[in-house]
Amino acid sequence: MSVAPETQSPARSKTARYVNQTLQNRMLLVVLAMVVLVPILASPANYQAQELATHTTRIMAGLLAGVLVLRARVATRKEEVLAFLGTGANSAVLLYFFISVIGLFIAPPVAIRIALGEFFRILTGVLLYFALAYHVTRSEHLTKILDALVMVAGLMSMLGLVDLSRNTQQVFNATTFGDHQLFGAFLMILFPVTILAALTEKELRRQVIARVVAALTGICLIMTGTRTAWVGAIVEIFALGAFSLIPSKNRKREAVDARQYVIPVLIVLACMVVFVAMGGAGAIGNRFSLESRNAAMAYRYRMWHGAEELIKRRPLEGHGLGSYPVLQEQYTGYGRPAEKVISTFPSLGEMAHNFWYQTAAEQGLIGVAAFAAILITFLTAGVRRLRFLETGIRRHLLLASMAGVVGFAVDAIANPAWQFVQVSLFLWLMLGLGVACIRPRHGR
Repeated sequence: MSVAPETQSPARSKTARYVNQTLQNRMLLVVLAMVVLVPILASPANYQAQELATHTTRIMAGLLAGVLVLRARVATRKEEVLAFLGTGANSAVLLYFFISVIGLFIAPPVAIRIALGEFFRILTGVLLYFALAYHVTRSEHLTKILDALVMVAGLMSMLGLVDLSRNTQQVFNATTFGDHQLFGAFLMILFPVTILAALTEKELRRQVIARVVAALTGICLIMTGTRTAWVGAIVEIFALGAFSLIPSKNRKREAVDARQYVIPVLIVLACMVVFVAMGGAGAIGNRFSLESRNAAMAYRYRMWHGAEELIKRRPLEGHGLGSYPVLQEQYTGYGRPAEKVISTFPSLGEMAHNFWYQTAAEQGLIGVAAFAAILITFLTAGVRRLRFLETGIRRHLLLASMAGVVGFAVDAIANPAWQFVQVSLFLWLMLGLGVACIRPRHGR
């Protein structure tokens, strides 16, 4: 009697294939591990946990560097070099990295440990950018990263709501990510990813999950009480709409079924009921109160004044990486004295609360212009590429990445979160993903 061979169920077979494909790509595996582990480890308001997240990021950056070296292909022809420099934001990224190396050498000797930490933050971002742009190029790999980002956004949003449920005060006292400003920035830059996934997923199960995550992310973002992240998210939505209007020359116009928006609307309404029931209305009212706004702006004006004074003294080259937290106290009167900052690490209280001002103070007008060039060249390349991308994972991820970068540019005006590696790496992730979508596809 012959025995029929065992066959796997379609779902189990699909899962096994998914896992095998992921394990075969070392670069994809490292990126997915970084995307998932760093937010989870950074979530408790615990110094040891924050240190663990930082060390994990350094290990992941080292792995990225190793894989990049092993898989590097040196361009030998002029055409290849010009094509590389003309792709996405590559030229601006390399220029900014070179300026950062100079900033490391001109940093105050007493602050060299802080300068090295800041340099590592930038190096991690640059490595992640090139790893994604040049080694995660297949559509199936991009889908895996999209899945991971949606999963992380949903998980962190649920952790944030658990934080809220334990809080008896009328303000959101986030322990997730260690501070509500870091948490708000993190949710803000992932918000467009969850929106695109919610609106474009075709499979019913994935569609429902994406819509629930998008709603949870939006509600939790509001509950962080981070006003700059709120503004950034609003700008992201407008940017997403504007970029979506750019038609593809190769794309046929599709009929829109209005019923697809019913479920997201119902989910948002349900979440709003939960939001009000958990005291959200009172928390938001506190954040919009005149007293709260005046206190926040007075503090920021003082920190910005410190950055302006430093810029006046060395406008072109700046004072070196990591110098603002060490030098600002003599101009602002806030934060800890330089000797205490040097003995530990900078905290939120020593940051300029404006990424652009702090970058200009540390890396000069040349450095901040180079960083702005990264965003401008990326968005310009993205707009051009959208005219040729058909509907699919590449177009959707490029739209989300561009919206996220625009949101960052706004949020960074008054949010200190972007000076911390566990948040800034997601900006570089968006840039790298966007360039991966801009480059010609190499298979599906």
